[in-house]
Amino acid sequence: MREYNSPPVAVVLAAGAGTRLGAAQSRIPKPLTNLRGVPLLNRALHSVQAAGIERAVVVAGYRAELVEAQARSAATSLDLDVTVVTNPRWMTGNGSSLLAAAPHVPSRCIVVMADHLTPPSFLRLLVDSTEDAAGLLVVDSNPDSVHDLDDATKVRLTASRIVAIGKQLQPFDAVDTGAFLFDRRIFDSLRTASAAGHDELSAAVQRLADDGLMHAVPSDGSFWCDIDTPEDLAFASRALDHEQRQPIAASPEQAALAGK
Repeated sequence: MREYNSPPVAVVLAAGAGTRLGAAQSRIPKPLTNLRGVPLLNRALHSVQAAGIERAVVVAGYRAELVEAQARSAATSLDLDVTVVTNPRWMTGNGSSLLAAAPHVPSRCIVVMADHLTPPSFLRLLVDSTEDAAGLLVVDSNPDSVHDLDDATKVRLTASRIVAIGKQLQPFDAVDTGAFLFDRRIFDSLRTASAAGHDELSAAVQRLADDGLMHAVPSDGSFWCDIDTPEDLAFASRALDHEQRQPIAASPEQAALAGK
């Protein structure tokens, strides 16, 4: 990446209703779904803090007031500087949620999904990367380790450069883990994609890829998981019982949280 004078801000996309997870029926926003007693949003913010990032922007949507209250509560316990913004267009796609955070991103941002278990090490890989690109994505090149591979977003690579991304992509070389680092060029790409009727983040990423501006960072093998269904939630709970590399175990405090 280019040289920057300030550390990246983390943007946590937390706008979803969780229809497939069943959260919407109970009127609980998806990011507030409990995994072993800890809301998914709290786990995402813990990973951000454990990676050494001091500022986070949480983008809410469905029942935004509940997400904001939870984010502020978590921020207090973590001593993390958290700003909460609401995306009124949250139902159109996660790209619109990232775009809602644009005024709060001075130069570059880490992007994580509140419905993913993302280890802090992935975020440190992004911050420490020397790749010169508008965007970086941590990818998992071991499809056998990916829960529900059919539903995962795939990427095709030429060396470290991402040339294509999509759920139905065939053939593919690796899987999108949902952990990104972007400079502000992502926002122009999001606006262009939205004008063409595409509000998913992957559409904007594909536009950067078409211009040769997206690069992959190999994962370090740490456990990660995308949680969309009750089956995913059960899998993640079992994995927290058995994985030696817990998703948020970068410190004794994080290890304690991961074991809950």
